[in-house]
Amino acid sequence: DTLVMKTPLDLVRCEDVSNYLTKSLGIETFGSNFTPIINSKTKLPANVTKVFSTADDNQETIELRFYVGNAEKVSECQFLAKIQIYPIRPLPRGIPQIGLECTIDKDLVTFNAKELSSQKILKVRYI
Repeated sequence: DTLVMKTPLDLVRCEDVSNYLTKSLGIETFGSNFTPIINSKTKLPANVTKVFSTADDNQETIELRFYVGNAEKVSECQFLAKIQIYPIRPLPRGIPQIGLECTIDKDLVTFNAKELSSQKILKVRYI
């Protein structure tokens, strides 16, 4: 399933015929670090797929916290949303490979996910 959210007003800048990101769109990683998925100054529309895996054995969901900003720590970035990807096959940690596709244009951010080994479409929801 696809998850769509409205783009924060200050994230996109329009100039003439081209639109671009004013801040990076990324996730919170270990140590409360901000890890960009789509970098600032990227022309829009943009589409990026990142691969994630599980941190624990038999984990059936992945939770991601999305932020926008240009700082190294999420405490200095703007929280955007917390999403959950599910159902993931219960396997040893690190085995499931989940492709999260993030598409952004001037109005919307769209997320799609699939398990890469089986190509099974996974559900994405706000939590």
